[in-house]
Amino acid sequence: HVAPDLEPVLLRGNVPTRLKKFRESQADGLILARAGLVRLGLEDAITRRLLPEEFQPACGQGAMAVEIREGDTNVRELLAVLDHEPTRLCVTAERAYLSGMGGGCQAPLGAYARFEGESAMTMSVMAASLGGERLARLFDSADVVNTAAAVELGLRLAQKVRSLGIREILTLIHEHPRLSEENA
Repeated sequence: HVAPDLEPVLLRGNVPTRLKKFRESQADGLILARAGLVRLGLEDAITRRLLPEEFQPACGQGAMAVEIREGDTNVRELLAVLDHEPTRLCVTAERAYLSGMGGGCQAPLGAYARFEGESAMTMSVMAASLGGERLARLFDSADVVNTAAAVELGLRLAQKVRSLGIREILTLIHEHPRLSEENA
């Protein structure tokens, strides 16, 4: 939808393999995560950066999480310094949207939440059919000062997308074998 003249094709493999396959192909472009290219010292391969407002990433993309044993208060206290509340609230809103849509990590859903000011969160979301024929994009904002408000924003956007009458997108997400297994 950003470039309707392009035909998407799947390229599998690690980053160097994908770059090699791309260079040997007739493809016009390749979409990869910037962080991975930078980490591998391949940032010279970057020719254009897709802005999250035009190309919403997967929900929670780029955020790091640390899992600890339930009830381990010592480790929880030690790791508390790593908690960045604005990031946590943004990821919470994005994951609430994903949950409200009934999707998982393979579903063609995207969200990008960010703070503009101390508590003003803005969030853009998208839902697409598996082949990309249908696309819904919405934007909303709210005063987000806690987890409940972040969840409310994400769920409100999911409800708005659902109200657009895009049943075939939701049906495909829930009935596609690969996508429905992860939701079981």
